[in-house]
Formats: sequence, C-alpha cells, structure tokens
Amino acid sequence: MKNNIKEFYLDFLNGHSYIMVDTKKNIVYEKPSGIWQKDDFELFHKLYKEKVIPLLKGERFAICNNAVYYKISLIEEEIKKHNEWLAQNNLAKVVLVVGGHVEKREHLEEVKNNLEPKIVNTLQAAEEWLREQGF
Repeated sequence: MKNNIKEFYLDFLNGHSYIMVDTKKNIVYEKPSGIWQKDDFELFHKLYKEKVIPLLKGERFAICNNAVYYKISLIEEEIKKHNEWLAQNNLAKVVLVVGGHVEKREHLEEVKNNLEPKIVNTLQAAEEWLREQGF
C-alpha cells in the first residue's frame, strides 16, 4: 500500500464504515453501509477527530462518500453536527455517490447543512468531479 493511503474500518451491530484517506490528494473516501445508531456515529466522529483530521495536517480536503449501501438511519442531528465540525476543519468539497436511489438523495439533501454536496450516481462521476474541483 502506498504511504499516502491510510485505511480505517469500523464495525457496528447493523452496519460498518470503511474510510480511506489519500493524503496526497487530500481526499477522504467514505463507504458507510447498513443502518447506523447514534452510538455508531459517535465512534465514526471520534475516528475523524483522532485519526482522519490529523492526517490532513490542517489543509483543505474533500470527502467522497459512497452511500450506495448506506441505509437511511435516524441520526440526522449527529450528521449535521459532524458536518459543521468538518467545515470548521477545512472541509472544502463533498461528493455523494447514491447510485440512483431517489429516497437516499432526498435524505442526504436534508442533512447537508451548508456543505452543498455534489450528488452523483457513480464513483467514476465522483472522481471526475473532484478532479475538476482541484483534488
């Protein structure tokens, strides 16, 4: 594995999260799946605070969230707070991969705060958009 790539896994009762940080491109790739509870999201946020953000060394970064296998969970307030915190820590761009799921697209629109994410159907479209944004 390349030195600029760091990977993290979190397993929950009804889901999990895979996070890959590319410190060369300053892109955080998220791949959540399943149904998350509030406790699960607290572990996710803790991982960001303790491991992910320090890897980015204060530089602006982007998130590519592949939400195709994520199930709609009742953690909207936690997501909003996390997104506000990310913005305070130099999050510049967000792209969400929803795979054409209309209900998921609507749900993610509700929790975006001021992040103005780009919503696409494929990971390839997400990668192209991030390149266009300078990542």
